[in-house]
Amino acid sequence: ATALIVTDTFEDSEAASSSSASSTPSLALEAWCEIHLADVDVTMCLWDHKKTTTWAHDMISKEHNWEHLHDIEWEGANAEGMGAVALQAFVHEELGGWANTFG
Repeated sequence: ATALIVTDTFEDSEAASSSSASSTPSLALEAWCEIHLADVDVTMCLWDHKKTTTWAHDMISKEHNWEHLHDIEWEGANAEGMGAVALQAFVHEELGGWANTFG
């Protein structure tokens, strides 16, 4: 089994769009998972890309596969909405969209 942990964050700075940027919260989450999931037979996949809010808004307004996020509140403290946008970003960037996830 594989546990996918998506820790995407959206910032207003274009410098945030670098996927190689390290993040202390992500490192802390990875360490927590290694400690607490050590006895569980699971492979951990930590996906931590930095994207801008401008990028996310652009994707939501232009991409057909993102249209379900058009009316969702995701900025600020809305963890559920942010999670939905982060998961969509993962599926878009790594899998080429939802259509490619079902075989």
